[in-house]
Amino acid sequence: MKVRSALNNAFLSIALGAIFVGLVKIDHFQIRDFASFLLFFVFFRIKMWMDDAVYFQKTVRKSIFFDLGIVLAIIAWSLWAIAGYTIKDTQQSYEYTMWSIIFLTLWILCDAIDQGNFGEGRPLFIILNLVYIAVLLFLTCDKCSLPFAKEHLVYILVGGTVLDFLFTGSLKNFRDDTT
Repeated sequence: MKVRSALNNAFLSIALGAIFVGLVKIDHFQIRDFASFLLFFVFFRIKMWMDDAVYFQKTVRKSIFFDLGIVLAIIAWSLWAIAGYTIKDTQQSYEYTMWSIIFLTLWILCDAIDQGNFGEGRPLFIILNLVYIAVLLFLTCDKCSLPFAKEHLVYILVGGTVLDFLFTGSLKNFRDDTT
């Protein structure tokens, strides 16, 4: 196993473990809204792990942007783990999750520069990440006024993750994996 793949696996374990530690600290919560966010949080992290595993199998370093991307990935994975640990305070967890996705998006941009193209699904990853960031920004905004309960925005995160999984190649990569 390559170091990059081992690091990806380790951060998945850390993030999932942090969620369980965060869940142990919860004394009460709104079950429907919380369960939806938890579903997004876990499903998206597993999808991220799958995409990253394929990325590390296929990608060859071409420039310093690859190295910068790895640093951004480690920051994003660390923030995701912190978001899991702080899941008791959903507002704080939303913020860490938002920052994690911002760093993931920067990693995608670095990869596009390193590889010399913006194809291979990168535009769709970037668009979906921008939607996630916007939704999480609204969820963390105390002064934002919406014509519906802000908690319903979590359903956009869940739906977006399902579409993300189906249309960005994650499902195809999972089916095609023969390793």
